[in-house]
Amino acid sequence: MARPREFDIDEALDQAMRVFWSKGYEGTSLSDLVDTVGVKKGSLYKAYGDKRAFYLRVLERYDATEVEQTVQALQSAPDALSGIGKLLDGAIVPFEARGDRMGCLLCNASIDQAPFDKGVEERVLHSLARIEAAIEHVLARSANWAGSSLEERQSMARQILATYVALRLFGKAGRPASMLRSLAGDMLSLVDRRAPRATERKAS
Repeated sequence: MARPREFDIDEALDQAMRVFWSKGYEGTSLSDLVDTVGVKKGSLYKAYGDKRAFYLRVLERYDATEVEQTVQALQSAPDALSGIGKLLDGAIVPFEARGDRMGCLLCNASIDQAPFDKGVEERVLHSLARIEAAIEHVLARSANWAGSSLEERQSMARQILATYVALRLFGKAGRPASMLRSLAGDMLSLVDRRAPRATERKAS
């Protein structure tokens, strides 16, 4: 009979996620992971393999938790402005309220490892595509965007996602919170201005 594992896999991934998130892939040592998870090195290797394999599992866990939460929030939003406003706000508040400069794990991974590791690139692009699709979904359900084409919504979704990523990176770089708020406000104004019905109202 196989011996039961000494630790909860999801809990270990969540703990390791915080280490990779704060230190980056290269800055995280196997000793950091062993100390954080609180298990022996052999048990860690048996459960996840090497550091790269562990990192890939962490990115998958991030997609299943953080990204999934973002997607669900967008899908349940009553309209585009409230859903997108909450998305952008979520990129600002950690930095604005707590001085949190960890940024976004996906953004960090896209700079830190994706250019050199196909597995990381695939996971980052998959998660970003899920967020982009959820943004398009909330635009499609919004009365203000009724009558818009799929191409119009996809174009706007890409711009919103780019703004979200920029807010995460600017916060990590230490740009003033007031600048981040201004950037988010500009994007929300653009969402409202580009909405077909808003354009029709102004034209009439």
